[in-house]
Amino acid sequence: MERIGSGRMAGKAARIIAFILICVLITGFRASKDEYNAAHTDPGEHIEKTALVSDSKGADPIPASPGSLQKVITTEIDMGNYSDLDSGKRNWGVVLNQVEKQPEIPEEIRRLLGRYNAWYAANPDVPVLYLIFSASYDNENMSRILDALKLRNVKAVFYLVGDFVRAYPELVARIIQDGHAIGNHSSSHRCLPLVSDELLFREVVEYHDYVKTRFNYEMRYFMPPSGEYSEKVLALAAEMGYITQFWSFAYKDFDPSVRRGADYAFSKVIQHLHNGSFLFLHTVSFDNADAIGRTLDFCLQRGYTFDLFLPPSR
Repeated sequence: MERIGSGRMAGKAARIIAFILICVLITGFRASKDEYNAAHTDPGEHIEKTALVSDSKGADPIPASPGSLQKVITTEIDMGNYSDLDSGKRNWGVVLNQVEKQPEIPEEIRRLLGRYNAWYAANPDVPVLYLIFSASYDNENMSRILDALKLRNVKAVFYLVGDFVRAYPELVARIIQDGHAIGNHSSSHRCLPLVSDELLFREVVEYHDYVKTRFNYEMRYFMPPSGEYSEKVLALAAEMGYITQFWSFAYKDFDPSVRRGADYAFSKVIQHLHNGSFLFLHTVSFDNADAIGRTLDFCLQRGYTFDLFLPPSR
């Protein structure tokens, strides 16, 4: 009897241990799945879950944006907070598809973007395009582009370098008045991963304050110049409350001395259209300025709409 009782007790203990192990495995699976989903560009889940993902060194998670432009932007930044983060330079780039499909990016990069509220495309199931322009100076193309956008009631994000903002305040005012967004593209278009913490602060944080003071406008978007970034740069933008944007479409349009014609610019864009595209163009391109109206009309006729990108609310 005693041996039988001991066997029953041992069997009961074994069942309890097995139950505990199953619970641990299920919990671990759910955590892994949540972390995986957080890093993917599914706008319905991305922002909510990024708040649960810590950085690669095991530090506390950086709070995610609530997904609204009503979020308070802070410039009360302590650069010492980023001393342990990777400052190695990375270069953004994608391989373009020609089948109306978003380009793929490596999983490690996908996770890094998810950690710091950084995006390169939106919902792949919805036919919405997100126009983003970059401008370091003006060669009379900006007004033409703004006219084309206004005629079709299309809104875009304009990433303006500080040199542009200081030189063309009337164009900055018009961009704001027309309902577009201005994004932080740094004060002087330096390679941000390679500058000192002091200069990084001036390039991003102080530049934000300058625009806010000069135009009574609070920037909500950030794009690293030339797509050159690091974990430190992304972390700074995230702590400020920025939505960081990269792109899912771009082409070599940044040299205004190279002219291939409006047909070339038009064809480059339309052959790579895809749902949720972050469509990145430079305003200094005469080809872009010549083709923008035709390009917008084609996209609208194909059933696409245009919007300013907003991560979903919690």
